[in-house]
Amino acid sequence: MKKLTLLITLILPLALFAPEAPAVTVVELSPINPYKPLAEAVSVVESLKNAFAVNVEEQAYGMYQIRQCKLDDFNAAHGTNYVLTDLFDVSLSEGIFYWHCGQYSPYDFETIARAWNGSGEMTKVYWNKVERELIK
Repeated sequence: MKKLTLLITLILPLALFAPEAPAVTVVELSPINPYKPLAEAVSVVESLKNAFAVNVEEQAYGMYQIRQCKLDDFNAAHGTNYVLTDLFDVSLSEGIFYWHCGQYSPYDFETIARAWNGSGEMTKVYWNKVERELIK
């Protein structure tokens, strides 16, 4: 009986320990958006982040001051039919800006910003304003 008790006392603890199961840790990561700092800077320069801004002279709408030509390019590329007043929707305007950015290297903010603004020498002045916002 003593042998049986000894045997049970030695074997039972081994049976009570289950082998370790492999564990998986799930970490939620935020997507990387290399254009985010540029988008912030451009929205400040264009409209002081005013989603309802309108430049009557240029017919530019929304936080990013999107003009009809940029909207036409976006609509053609995506098969959509947005109109200028739809650009008061921040998500839509931001999406159009990011789409524009995606056509350039994510490491060339100057080219992206200047192309967003138009063409010619005045885009250098525009870039200087955006760059100042990026540095802040």
